[in-house]
Amino acid sequence: VRNSMFWRKGANVSGIHIPPMVKTTPYAKRIAFVYKRYGDHSSSVYFRLADNYSFVSPVIGFNAYDATNTNDLKKLNLTIKRDNPILVKFDRYDDPQIRRIKCIAFGDNGSSNFSNTT
Repeated sequence: VRNSMFWRKGANVSGIHIPPMVKTTPYAKRIAFVYKRYGDHSSSVYFRLADNYSFVSPVIGFNAYDATNTNDLKKLNLTIKRDNPILVKFDRYDDPQIRRIKCIAFGDNGSSNFSNTT
């Protein structure tokens, strides 16, 4: 994806919607997105959850890389410039306790952060 187009229109990558006006650091003329789906409910093999939590959907991950020189890909950071989050679309999950479902983000350093889903 060209950076100028990414800035104006954002991107849709396998169920991940990145809104317009997201900044890459460092700047890259071209951006490559790499997406990984860790499989149905087997995600606990790859990612550790706190006790009393379990996965109700697969873990997905994505990274952005500077694709200007494909022989030397460098990981990019994405910075949201306005109140328009990155959205991840999962299959519908019907459960009477849907209000108790949380979203978890896993960091590069092994950290995790729980938040409410919408």
